[in-house]
Amino acid sequence: MNFCLKIKAKARPWRIRHPFLISWVLIGIFQWPVFSPVFASENEVLLKIARSSELRSQINFWINVYTRWSRNEGVIHDAKYPELVYSVVPIRGLSSYQRKVRIQKRLDYWKHVLLSLHQKESDSTSSRSLSKDEKKLKQMFQSIEEPLKYLSASQKRRMRFQRGYREGFEGALKVSSRYLPAMEEIFRKENVPDLLTRIPFVESSFNINARSKVGASGVWQFIPSTARLFLEISQGLDERNDPILAAKGAAKLLKKNYESLGNWGLAVTAYNHGRMGMMRAVRILGTNQPSVVMERYRSSTFGFASSNFLAEILAAIEVEQNASRFFPDLDRLRPLKFREVLVEKPVYFTRLAKKWSVSKRTLKQLNPALERPVFLNRIPVPKGYRLRLPKR
Repeated sequence: MNFCLKIKAKARPWRIRHPFLISWVLIGIFQWPVFSPVFASENEVLLKIARSSELRSQINFWINVYTRWSRNEGVIHDAKYPELVYSVVPIRGLSSYQRKVRIQKRLDYWKHVLLSLHQKESDSTSSRSLSKDEKKLKQMFQSIEEPLKYLSASQKRRMRFQRGYREGFEGALKVSSRYLPAMEEIFRKENVPDLLTRIPFVESSFNINARSKVGASGVWQFIPSTARLFLEISQGLDERNDPILAAKGAAKLLKKNYESLGNWGLAVTAYNHGRMGMMRAVRILGTNQPSVVMERYRSSTFGFASSNFLAEILAAIEVEQNASRFFPDLDRLRPLKFREVLVEKPVYFTRLAKKWSVSKRTLKQLNPALERPVFLNRIPVPKGYRLRLPKR
């Protein structure tokens, strides 16, 4: 059917063949943010996953890591069921060696308690009463229905220490507000849920200078091979280190993950584990349901970090969306404001600063994609670069 507006003689200037179409168009124009699939649908998909009972306990655990426990303490907990926390371990003022010794002692202790509880539960003729901590663990594991659950939980791969991160997350919240508005706009243009702009809370704590041992760089922690698919890395320029420019690459990567995996939960996990790895998980398990994949899939590379990545992101989203509740005294920075000019030919940094009457320090802060040799005037700012300047 050909929907159209038909113009006739001047006596009857506008005859609307399909009146409902005009209403629909006007609604779309004036209420686009409401009906946009990104705002109304895609974000809701993520929030629905966050509300699901399957991942709720994991998410709550990471919310506690981000908001409850400080860097001066950590918790001994179960890796398969992170919400099962055995004890809080204070580590304030300890050297690295002392901290390692204290943590190991607590791990050994709880392993002993679990094995003792297993033995007592297995021996129906035993008349020995349970200790205080054995009773505590029995209560904690009450909802866990699996054979030999205490023996399984005592294994080395199941017991781990997680340090608190309240101070670090609070600092990330403060800095993130400089970049989130621009990042969200980029994600909306790519039809990617704008709530996923919170990934840098987990990847780097919005530390613009973040670098990893495997070569990942910037707040989005792109490794070079992945970055080159979406971003420019050349002499004097590395777009990974600019949170806003790198957001364009992150949005494209997440969109590609979604197209391959069919849902945003796995698309997020693939950001950590890799798209091919998650496609393999879906093929092996025969499902792309995030909660099922997180619970059942295991490989040599899909361990605790990968299986918890989605829960960490959803927890970060929840904390950021309710920042004033978790951090009532938080003073967030204002969004970054700038204008851009196109560099039409290679020009040295000092000359650009002089031309636009901007201090080199300010120019450096606004243009983190430029590399150290550029700032030291060893090589020029490359042609085609969009130089950021303070907004007038």
